[in-house]
Amino acid sequence: MARGIRHRQWDPLGLALMVLVAIAIWEPMRSSLLFVTGSTLFASGGGAPGSVAASAPVIKTLDASLFAAGGGVEATGPLLMILAAVGAIGAAVVWDVRSRGWSTYARLMPIGLLAFTLLAFHVLDQWTTGSAPHYGANKYLFLVVIVVASATIPLALLLLSPSSKEMTAARWVGVGAVVVVLVADTLLIRSIAAARPEQWSPPIPFDNPRSYWWPADVNMTAIQPIEENPVGCVYLPAGAKAPSGILDSGLSDPQRVYSCTRLLAGLAGEDAGAQPMVDWLRREWLNNERAWEGVYGYLAAMPDSVLDRPVILLDDGSNVIGLESMRSLLNRFPADAWSRP
Repeated sequence: MARGIRHRQWDPLGLALMVLVAIAIWEPMRSSLLFVTGSTLFASGGGAPGSVAASAPVIKTLDASLFAAGGGVEATGPLLMILAAVGAIGAAVVWDVRSRGWSTYARLMPIGLLAFTLLAFHVLDQWTTGSAPHYGANKYLFLVVIVVASATIPLALLLLSPSSKEMTAARWVGVGAVVVVLVADTLLIRSIAAARPEQWSPPIPFDNPRSYWWPADVNMTAIQPIEENPVGCVYLPAGAKAPSGILDSGLSDPQRVYSCTRLLAGLAGEDAGAQPMVDWLRREWLNNERAWEGVYGYLAAMPDSVLDRPVILLDDGSNVIGLESMRSLLNRFPADAWSRP
């Protein structure tokens, strides 16, 4: 796009791919904006333009619960942030030396847009909740820092031995320094540890032709009360001492039941009420250890609207074996169930 604007040299394949990407992301982007802002501006449907009722606000007040939602995310350490900032400044210096005029600012525009979006995200988070940053802001911060560091550090290294077009001793030392910083930040160590074969899960034997979330599917019936929809998923195979996101067989996928519970809780309109369930399964997933005893009281304090909803029970193969309310599970399995012989 930039080449076409500056030099009138258009790339048909690139333009076609850009149009395809724009078409592909329009619907999820429109849906996300509509959900976050409650805006009628992005709503599609029948009616002539301007037919929206005048009493309906175009954008509703931002919901604080959207920003305050919890979740597990990588932390952005100070060393990683400094590395990204140094890389961005170094890349800007390289562009400033090698180009003149508006082309320099055009190259910086993507990073500027990311930084502006990040700043707006954090300001809105603080404005609506008063206790920023939360999960969404932290996750986006990590995304921006990784993208900026990855895109700018190679360019910043060109400032070392600027007259050379090949790798020099100074540039190799610069690469080594980046690696040392990533090790000191523990990002590289955590990435390597997460890739160990011990962390790999064996293939889960799906022998059920239906999906593990099928009890939450829309049925071909006229009456489907939303309060009867499942609010989460847990593993509870035959012989298990208590519900969990972890199986003794090693076939469990804690992220699956965590994601299932988070999605179903949102669909049920119980984001806040079912948050203890989401926190419990996220804790088991990230720590790779059972937490039923530690969160039992937290789960028992959930509102009746959550305790009386069904929960999808899965076996070792992630096949649906039944439905049971969270209240019934808490009554059947005491807090110390896993520590009992």
